[in-house]
Amino acid sequence: MHKFVLTLALLGWAIPLSAQVVVLPSSTVKFPANPAHATVVSGLNVVDSYTLKIMPQGSTTVVFGPRDVGKPTPDGSSTITVPIGWTAAQLDALATGAYVATISAVGPGGTTESSASAPFVVLTSPPPQGAPVVVR
Repeated sequence: MHKFVLTLALLGWAIPLSAQVVVLPSSTVKFPANPAHATVVSGLNVVDSYTLKIMPQGSTTVVFGPRDVGKPTPDGSSTITVPIGWTAAQLDALATGAYVATISAVGPGGTTESSASAPFVVLTSPPPQGAPVVVR
């Protein structure tokens, strides 16, 4: 069993991001709705959905995702909150280290990816402890 601590926020598409602490596995990701979130042109939504990806900091190798998170309704401040949706196997596969996340707006005209989130840290439990030896 692993214990994970995650610091993550996707609070801007192209601006510096602040971080918040979230405990996994029941963590969520927050990000701003794309400016065209509700725009419809000729009967087509400009944004159909959003996609989440997580990768080690400094790498482009995706270790989680891409995960379609749908097109949730933003709150009053145009922020969307969705569960990350980790599975136990995905959590077990993550090594201790720093990671970043991106969110992409997907529509019929293409995909636009956000800048990377502030780095967040995944901490796993220590390796199994050796058995004690009882001495007299």
